[in-house]
Amino acid sequence: MKPIRAKTVPTGVFPKRFMLSTLRRLGYEVGLTLPTLTAPANGAGSGRALTLRLQIHRDGRAVHSLDVAPDPGRSHIQVWQRQWEAGIGAGSGEDLITAEYLHEPSDAPWLAPVMAQDVEGQFLARVDENGRYSSVLTSMVPYRAPGYRFTPIIGLTHYYKFADDLENYTLFLNAKGIAAGEEAKADGNMLHIDYYSYAGQPLASTDLAVPVNGVLLHPLEEGLAKLGVARAALAGGITAHCRGGASQFSIFTVVRNRRSGAIGLEHSLPPYYYVTGISHPAIRGPFYKRALART
Repeated sequence: MKPIRAKTVPTGVFPKRFMLSTLRRLGYEVGLTLPTLTAPANGAGSGRALTLRLQIHRDGRAVHSLDVAPDPGRSHIQVWQRQWEAGIGAGSGEDLITAEYLHEPSDAPWLAPVMAQDVEGQFLARVDENGRYSSVLTSMVPYRAPGYRFTPIIGLTHYYKFADDLENYTLFLNAKGIAAGEEAKADGNMLHIDYYSYAGQPLASTDLAVPVNGVLLHPLEEGLAKLGVARAALAGGITAHCRGGASQFSIFTVVRNRRSGAIGLEHSLPPYYYVTGISHPAIRGPFYKRALART
């Protein structure tokens, strides 16, 4: 596997992307693993493996892209932060990275059914090149064209655990197609967050702005203290409920052990994983209206 030096111009790009971000603030190098997608040997693609394109966004703007040619003999493609930063260097804040497969129109008959399913990859994090790394398995998400009208989201974060040697963060990623000449909203997309105790009791609420085509790494202990939540109220752990926005979000729970440096990552899930009935049109509208209402 090696980067392609000459840029290739895609004749068609399926609208799904894998999303991750840097974790510079926490001292980790990030990477990704995605499956190698190969055209059937008896078709027009003749066994050709699809190139993976990484797009790096810094301060809300696309600043670099890297095309990676997979090894058809390997089941996956793995790319690390040092590979894409070789062309731009490290930034001061956190970067948003998206990855997509490039394909030809002739690939559509075999590729469309593949991409209609969940294509999963790993968001990786490590302290050094030769050390062990943590990962979370998550799916590629739809990437909408500029002008697409998004529905406000409802998201449930993974469980947060508190201890003297642990620190918790919520990692918000926001990817949105911006038309040529259009500027991203300076205030980003607003999300309303409600925090609940392990027993389900409301603890606090806040509004957070997640920058468009950007990243927000929100420190939970610090944020809850500013909201007046006592440390004793965190016993047993908490969960968070996110709603609002108008974009494509990926939301992760990040837990770091200060003593060992180990890190844990987990992704959030939309409500249809828990309430299957909302796929029915007669239920979906009232459900979202009530869930998105401020109480």
